[in-house]
Amino acid sequence: MTISIHPPRRRRRMRRRADMPLLGGIRPPIAVLLLLLVVVSGITALTVGGFRVDEIPQAVRESQQYTAEDGAVAVRSAINENVDDLRRFAEQYDKGSAEPDAVLAALSQTHQKWRGTAVVVPATGRLLAARGEAVPLAGLDLTKSAGTATPAPLLATANGGTRLLTFGTVTVKSSGRVLLVASDTLKVPAMATSKEQTVQVLGATGAAVDTAGPEPATDADKRLFASAREKASHARPTAQVPTVSGALVGPADDKGARRVAGYAAVTSADPQDAAGSLGLTVVSGVSVERHQAELRHPLLGLVAAGSLLLVGLVVAGVLLRTLQRPLLRLFLESRRLSRGERLDQPVAGPKRGEAGRTVRALEELRLQLLDPRREPPEPAPPRRRPGILLPLTLCAVVILGWSVPLTLLSSDRDAVAVPGDVVAAQKNRTDSLATRVRQALSESTSDLKPLAAALDGSRKPDSRLRAALDEHPRYRSIYLLGTDGSVTAKAGEVSSHAAAAAELPDGIALLNTSGNEPVFAAIIGMDTAGTTESTGSTGSAGSTSAGTVIQATATASPAPIATPSAGTAATPSAAPTATPSAGATATPSAGATTDAGGKTADGRTPRRPVLVGELKRDFVSGLLDRPGLGEIWLVDGRKRIVGANEAFGSFAELPDSRARRQVDKADKETAVSVSRSGGNAVVLAAARLDGSGQVAKLGWSVVTSQPVGWLHLDQNKADRRALLAAMLGLAAAALCLGWLFIAVGLPLRRLAANAEALAAGDRRTVLYPVHHDEVGAVVRSLEVIRQQLEQRARRAGDQGARRPRTAERTAERSDPSSAQPAGRRPADHSAGRDAGHR
Repeated sequence: MTISIHPPRRRRRMRRRADMPLLGGIRPPIAVLLLLLVVVSGITALTVGGFRVDEIPQAVRESQQYTAEDGAVAVRSAINENVDDLRRFAEQYDKGSAEPDAVLAALSQTHQKWRGTAVVVPATGRLLAARGEAVPLAGLDLTKSAGTATPAPLLATANGGTRLLTFGTVTVKSSGRVLLVASDTLKVPAMATSKEQTVQVLGATGAAVDTAGPEPATDADKRLFASAREKASHARPTAQVPTVSGALVGPADDKGARRVAGYAAVTSADPQDAAGSLGLTVVSGVSVERHQAELRHPLLGLVAAGSLLLVGLVVAGVLLRTLQRPLLRLFLESRRLSRGERLDQPVAGPKRGEAGRTVRALEELRLQLLDPRREPPEPAPPRRRPGILLPLTLCAVVILGWSVPLTLLSSDRDAVAVPGDVVAAQKNRTDSLATRVRQALSESTSDLKPLAAALDGSRKPDSRLRAALDEHPRYRSIYLLGTDGSVTAKAGEVSSHAAAAAELPDGIALLNTSGNEPVFAAIIGMDTAGTTESTGSTGSAGSTSAGTVIQATATASPAPIATPSAGTAATPSAAPTATPSAGATATPSAGATTDAGGKTADGRTPRRPVLVGELKRDFVSGLLDRPGLGEIWLVDGRKRIVGANEAFGSFAELPDSRARRQVDKADKETAVSVSRSGGNAVVLAAARLDGSGQVAKLGWSVVTSQPVGWLHLDQNKADRRALLAAMLGLAAAALCLGWLFIAVGLPLRRLAANAEALAAGDRRTVLYPVHHDEVGAVVRSLEVIRQQLEQRARRAGDQGARRPRTAERTAERSDPSSAQPAGRRPADHSAGRDAGHR
């Protein structure tokens, strides 16, 4: 018979695996924690300790890049505005038949921004009419535009300068469809710059179209600007990255100064963008003195890495001494008792914590195994002690003590030095942004003037308003107000504050002073929109000569309200007003007289028919959305927020008192300062919307606040890396110590409770191991001990039941009188047996 030996070997192998786990238990968390702390210390040494400062901080390079981006945005907006204005004007003569000179005359009256205009036959290049400066048409191939296509704008050279040519298509009597050409200079936009700063607009060939500031003098500077233009021309904007921009640093000169050039392409991801076809690039350059930046704590990284290694060794030693070794000792002692080995030897182990409770319970179980008659002790009352939480908490505190100093050092923004070039760029960009906002708001009023002239006497104002709303995306609604403040024609969504526009002067205004959203509106009075006033006619209601005031007479009895026709205001019965005819002057309230400035006696503007265009909130927010300036607010004369690049409370005060003080300093010129008091260090700048025009009279200001911690400075980078190292250390501690508490601490608590219950006499509760680890091995040993105690108790009970019967039989054998004759049975026995049968 063949006997196989494989099953016994397999069983022995399984028992060895059960005794000592390989991957579970207390060893992996401690090993992983030590490994992670070593990795974090290496990261700290390489990133924080190996940090090298830059001669030109990234914040300085970005300041020139953002300046170039601002210039590119302004150039693109100006070109697109010229194209839209000319083509919109040309649409008025697309189907009509007008003389070329009349077209140019009307264009010069509507727009006074072009240096020269001309009407040209595209097929032959013959000049039909011209006004102003001579338009450089020599060498241009206009035959491609002989059809319906309008040529894209292009650059041409004239008299040693560069001109931007914009095209439109009109129809004239003699030659049919011809080209309307407008010529203008392409200049660097109005931007605030420092004395040493150079801003250039470069063409597609690399030639300078216009320059603001000193010309690049050295060959190195010229090569740097050419390299910037080349980089801008090679990149293409996308929907994710709509701006092609960057910064370059030139070689150092004899004094160690370097030229920093920021560039931005005048292009867009939109293929319909007219300015993108010109291939323009805006480059901003400035010389930066060489200054070797210094960190506050140059040896911070190396010291932190070394201390973390020491912390890791201390933590690992504490965990090995207080958790792993006692648990392994507990495992060995429980296995010895379960095997019945050396029961006369007391159980050795720790005296504190869950392991100490388990050791005391094992000692009681050892005594019960030695003496089956031993009565279990009374269960001890539960006591609240930290147990395993104590060493885990101590380890967490040690690692926290290493991480907290790093976080505190990284939060000290007051010690970060801000370069002067960054502060100057914040001031100049804030000033340029204020100019941009003022110009954009003024353009909103200019867009409505041709529309107001076209609406004069129009029988279908609603259709014209809808067409104008489609052409100008900056407006959310355009409408006409009568003298009583009612809306007579509209396109879009009219706000509830529309009636207030009838009493406001021409220009940009806020229709409300409170509410959830500021309502910006461009207002054009129909009596000042270039309308033709009636002269020499009398007896016509509402007809008057220039400067004559119309007064309405109130009637005693109410009259029915007249139903208004298209574009005519409904006349209220209680206080009727004269309905102006086409081109008539506005009618103020009854009895009101106006002075030469158009004001009433109480200083208000009298009610008159006006054309109102309400601006979208996104349009105003888009004007303020510029990168690198931080938080941007548009505030009114009372320092209340009416616009911002982020979420804001309408008509709320500036959230920072330092910003309010900065607005007070900007009365005469743009104010800038680095404020380190009252919170985080910030670079504050404020600029008024000054200049000429009605917008400048509003008293509004642009305020920017750039936190120093957001600047890409070497010290900030080092602080962020130190903070990252601290967070990694805390994350490693939380992960591994939490792992220890969940995988070992909680099962060890349940083990101590089960061991105490078993020692107190609980023999019915079957103990099952939860995990295949050291604690599970101790639980299995306790289950074996429970079974042994239960078997001994059962055997002891059986022996106790057999002892009385054995003693009785022994007594009967020793008493002769109780012996019965052979063959006779006791009567009571038979009776009992018979009774049992019955």
